[in-house]
Amino acid sequence: MRFSVLLLFAALLLGTAATEPPDAASSEPAPTDTLRLSIPSGEPLVVALPGDPAWTFRTLRAPALSWLVGRSFYWRTMPGERGREYVLIERRYRSEPQDTLVVVVDVGTE
Repeated sequence: MRFSVLLLFAALLLGTAATEPPDAASSEPAPTDTLRLSIPSGEPLVVALPGDPAWTFRTLRAPALSWLVGRSFYWRTMPGERGREYVLIERRYRSEPQDTLVVVVDVGTE
């Protein structure tokens, strides 16, 4: 079970698509640094990223029409867009090693 989760995130980090992402309702555990969100197609998504103001963020993988400004992630979805998107954001806290925040967004679900 953990091996399949590791394979999925390895594929995401390499920029390749996994054959089938785990279902949001599945019993597979999500990494602790994962935000799960849903948004109707064509609507904007604005997310305040968790963490202390001393944290810095950098986008590693994000969809088109998305921006990261400070601790806020913005994505303008297109009408008719459907599916699951995995956004990867690097975060650092002062001089500590980097960490990756995963934002799982289901688009077109209401």
